[in-house]
Amino acid sequence: MSSSIAPECTNLKKRYDACFNEWYTGKFLKGDTDDSQCAELFQEYRKCVQKHYGIRN
Repeated sequence: MSSSIAPECTNLKKRYDACFNEWYTGKFLKGDTDDSQCAELFQEYRKCVQKHYGIRN
């Protein structure tokens, strides 16, 4: 796991990466493609990066 491109978002990225890796090895590789498990963490991380770069939805 690497740091975020927005340093203040690194903790969120690490939490999302950990969730993704757990989902990928524990579910996806066994045929479960429902990726909603980490969706909330991804949205939090995405919002942080967008805020850092001044991107609005």
